Amino acid sequence: MTNFRFIADYYGHMSYIGAIDTSAEVQAKQADFWRTATIAEKVSIVNELTNAATQLACIGIEMNYPDATEKEKLYHLAVRRYGKKTVERIMGPAP
Repeated sequence: MTNFRFIADYYGHMSYIGAIDTSAEVQAKQADFWRTATIAEKVSIVNELTNAATQLACIGIEMNYPDATEKEKLYHLAVRRYGKKTVERIMGPAP
């Protein structure tokens, strides 16, 4: 698990200042990339990360609920994304 560094300003607002396991040089390169990347490049990367996170969530659901129907799996995915209260309000109780 990666640990992150934050700094609080005078009013207690937290600002991200980097991951503990990432060197300042690499953080500078990452910041430069995000500053100079096109919108299309940024959208593509965020889309790939979202898809990867969804795949990992689906694998976890398969492991935790091996006998679940497709409807139940989609329900569990929705709960992971949006929270149980929101999902129950929209979709009703778990199938």
